[in-house]
Amino acid sequence: MRRRRDRGGAIVTSIISTYSLAQIQRMTAGAIAALGKTDIAALSTSQIGAFSVTETEEFSGTQLAELSGNQMAGLAAAQIASLSIGQTLFSAAQLSVLNEAQIGAFGTDEVAGLTTEQLAGLTPNEIAGLTASQVAALSPTQIATLTPGQIGALSVSDVRMLGGTQLAALSATQIKALSPAAVGGLSQTQIASLSTTQWQGVTSAQLRALRTMSVAALASTNIAALSVTQLGGLAASAIGALSVTQIGALSTTEMAGLTAVQVTGMTGSQIGVLTPTQLGALSATQIGAFTTTDIASLSPTQIGGLAATQIAGLSAAGVAALNSGQVAALSVTQVAAFTANQMRAVTAAELQFFSAPSSPPWGRARSPRCPPSRSAV
Repeated sequence: MRRRRDRGGAIVTSIISTYSLAQIQRMTAGAIAALGKTDIAALSTSQIGAFSVTETEEFSGTQLAELSGNQMAGLAAAQIASLSIGQTLFSAAQLSVLNEAQIGAFGTDEVAGLTTEQLAGLTPNEIAGLTASQVAALSPTQIATLTPGQIGALSVSDVRMLGGTQLAALSATQIKALSPAAVGGLSQTQIASLSTTQWQGVTSAQLRALRTMSVAALASTNIAALSVTQLGGLAASAIGALSVTQIGALSTTEMAGLTAVQVTGMTGSQIGVLTPTQLGALSATQIGAFTTTDIASLSPTQIGGLAATQIAGLSAAGVAALNSGQVAALSVTQVAAFTANQMRAVTAAELQFFSAPSSPPWGRARSPRCPPSRSAV
């Protein structure tokens, strides 16, 4: 390639800068191979874009590494798609100027061959330009180097393509950076593969985005590791989708942190397996959120284990729904905690099962003064 020299003989410009686009498109493999650093620097953006795919394949990685930011921006998607792994020796600075269409044109082998330094040069917008197949080609090592900003740019389809080893490479900080939609799009298999440490990075907004079937895939150990704030992100329907094993894993702190709305989402089967310790962590307000079906699911032992303050939280409908076994399990202290409204809800059938101490909590045991039955109200 001819080059212009100054009076001292130093090369200052390359004659290639004078080539028309038609001449560029007629360059032989030998002529391309002969292009030096000065020649490469002399190429305009239009000339760069004029090279055919066949010609582009003739450039070495060393030559392409000399392209400026403006020249990189001139590369067509078809040219980028034709590059081999050996040609993609671009620096982080060079990669950072590419647009989404250009990034999306890289082959999966080329993406898998990117170094951590090269990946660091990709902006969040460029990461968003990666196709799901390209994301799937990233190694666990590459995944682990992505910044929270880059992780947040991954789409729902991108995240769905991540395999077990790739997901395992994500830190809690990276997990937290995923969009709620991306977390909500995780498959049950992906959900089950996440570790307890990773789940500790999930936000309440991300948990709220999980589908009901996905929540059911959470390991009991992961459920137990959730904070009250995180658990607060689950909808009532999601709470109701938890298995009895998952419910059994809830700590007293988590139980106490459930909202009344979440409690209403619990099923009778779930409530029936609550331990005395778990039940004991519930407030009167939470107990008051139990439906009549929930109350019917409580065993006499569970009823007998409720504190007086919790008993006072039962709704009138809940009191009326108590069966004979549950009523018989009530202690004098529990009955004494009944409010006037609760006592008015006691049915005649329930009344006969109350203990009859020498001084009943509602007054002397004179039948005319007994609390009126529901039928008498």
